[in-house]
Amino acid sequence: MQRLTITTAALLILVGTTLSQNVGHECEPGSTFRQDCNTCVCLENGKGAMCTLKGCLPPVLSRSKRETCTPGETFMKDCNNCVCSEDGQHAACTLKLCVPSPRVKRDTSTMICTPGTSYKKDCNTCRCAADGLTEACTLMLCIPKPT
Repeated sequence: MQRLTITTAALLILVGTTLSQNVGHECEPGSTFRQDCNTCVCLENGKGAMCTLKGCLPPVLSRSKRETCTPGETFMKDCNNCVCSEDGQHAACTLKLCVPSPRVKRDTSTMICTPGTSYKKDCNTCRCAADGLTEACTLMLCIPKPT
């Protein structure tokens, strides 16, 4: 019993706990259980528990039509790197701004260019076609420069 008290005190100091008088059910005194990503220890009276206060990640909303992932798995979501949580129900991802992949656009404008040459239009690269009237340009999202 003394060992349980020391363990409970260590959890209280290191992680932070909250006392929950109503855990939704009675529990066996001294038993441990999970609530979301937190670990709880049942109180001696079996009618409450002390739980860690970890910030739990929200559930994975879309993951190739799956709602769970393999614990510890790393994967890409758009251009962001993600890591699956220990319980497979959540993922932590970087928050990079994902720019769409460049696509090629054919433009039949009246611009006359030197066949085979490459040039820039904003942040996109264009190449003049053999007829000197058609260009193929990437379609990257160009962020305007501050004025």
